[in-house]
Amino acid sequence: LQVQPLEVAPSGRRWRVRAFGETLNGTLVDLPGRVESHVLPYPDGGQGVAYKSGDIGQMLIVHRGQEPPGAARRLDRSTFTWSSGLTAPARRLRERRFRGRPAAGSEFCASNITEAESAIRARMDNQEYVYEECCEVD
Repeated sequence: LQVQPLEVAPSGRRWRVRAFGETLNGTLVDLPGRVESHVLPYPDGGQGVAYKSGDIGQMLIVHRGQEPPGAARRLDRSTFTWSSGLTAPARRLRERRFRGRPAAGSEFCASNITEAESAIRARMDNQEYVYEECCEVD
């Protein structure tokens, strides 16, 4: 296995990979979230306790063509971020994580968040406060 970076922009994102007698292309992409890797202390698994060994934030996609399969819809070319993670539950993670701003009347709208932050700061500064108790009646 041989891996060599190519001298094309953006630097460090395009690679030449030689494996099994074949020369392939590689594209280094950022994952949409961190992946924890774990290692077992003994080859037989020991007591079943895994120790965190690192965080993975990038993957090298090795492909035959000029672009990885699915790059047209999964690769953000400005940041080289891949839209999906390594496992099926992480599919389209970026789309699901950042869905946009909450509606104006929702509990998490910008004005309610700003109001809550102001109230917390005022309480931290020992300012007087008034609270309202809300309860449901069936």
